[in-house]
Amino acid sequence: MLKSTWMFWRQAIFKDKIKWVLLELRIPREIKKSPQGMEQVFTTLHALGNYAGTLDEKYWDGEVTRWFSLELVSFGGEIHFYIRTYQKHRNLVEAAFFSYYPDVEVAEVPDYVDKIPPNIKELYAMDHDLWGAELVLRREEAYPLRSYHDFEAPEEEQQFDPISVFLEVLGKLGKEETVAMQFLIAPVSPREWPKEFDALLQKLKEPKMKKEKKAGEVESFARMIARSPGETDVLKAVERNLSRPAFNTIIRLLYLSPR
Repeated sequence: MLKSTWMFWRQAIFKDKIKWVLLELRIPREIKKSPQGMEQVFTTLHALGNYAGTLDEKYWDGEVTRWFSLELVSFGGEIHFYIRTYQKHRNLVEAAFFSYYPDVEVAEVPDYVDKIPPNIKELYAMDHDLWGAELVLRREEAYPLRSYHDFEAPEEEQQFDPISVFLEVLGKLGKEETVAMQFLIAPVSPREWPKEFDALLQKLKEPKMKKEKKAGEVESFARMIARSPGETDVLKAVERNLSRPAFNTIIRLLYLSPR
């Protein structure tokens, strides 16, 4: 209990010293580049991760890995993309986007959260209501989500952007409605991420055995069963997922509207 309280205190001091900047990404109506570019942006963000390397940094400085906040917000159907980052990383974050998406405009903007009532009393006084949620995974983190790989095709007319349907819904909000989606991501050390799931990976790799018994014999014997195509695909997907840079992630949803 003493250790937990101490760490909370020291880490709170470290977090309070972090100066944030909110950048808006103004995206062209049409982007012909593959989503692979965005994956490279995430790889660059991962490289900016800081980790407590000594006992002094961990227990006295209270150093925690600084996170990024990726935010998708619709104000009455007007959609905005934001990234909230450590102020000293601003130039590096901008360079990461410009390297792969040179047509994107990046600009520092005031925090839109200041437009939202600061407490429930003022919210109800405006005759508005608020709903929020956090998303959680149903399985272990080693199992990947469906990504752009599942939607790509060699023929351009057969390619499908999975975010397009979502943006279509956000574009049809009422005038006073606000929907915000926030992805908080903090880089995970490459030494920690794959090791956590060694047991799961080993289990998926183990061949399946089936016990059988021949007619008239008392003892049964085991026979190896070949993996199904689906099981093979799962193993490949998990191995590919564990080989990539990982982030500790929280996904939040917020909906604000008149009652």
